[in-house]
Amino acid sequence: MKRLSFVLLFFVAVAGFACLQAKNAGVEIPFEQLPMKAQTLVNDCYKGLTVKKAIQKTTDGLTVYEVRMSDKTIIEFDMVGAWNYIKSKKSDIPNSVYPRKLKKTIDNDFVGKRGKYAENDGLNYTI
Repeated sequence: MKRLSFVLLFFVAVAGFACLQAKNAGVEIPFEQLPMKAQTLVNDCYKGLTVKKAIQKTTDGLTVYEVRMSDKTIIEFDMVGAWNYIKSKKSDIPNSVYPRKLKKTIDNDFVGKRGKYAENDGLNYTI
């Protein structure tokens, strides 16, 4: 009887773990279901590229969206459509994704240099 209980508990644990993994992986959604701010950024800053996949993830009650582009760029947006991070494998991140003040600093102080990773925590930018 103990062996049966142990086997049953094991399968319940494995099933629970699989459900958690599936939940964290997110759900693929149409591009049109992204927040409008996110759609605008992708359409304006990544012209000529196609969206391969848009994913909606919910963790601890917070919803984030991940967009994967045809050049393997990954952009994560928060629930209102502001970008959290951008990872670019092949091409540089376009300057047009940054706020005007930061864009001016990049153009003046880092002439000819562009980043492949940028993070926005809502207050600060890391490039």
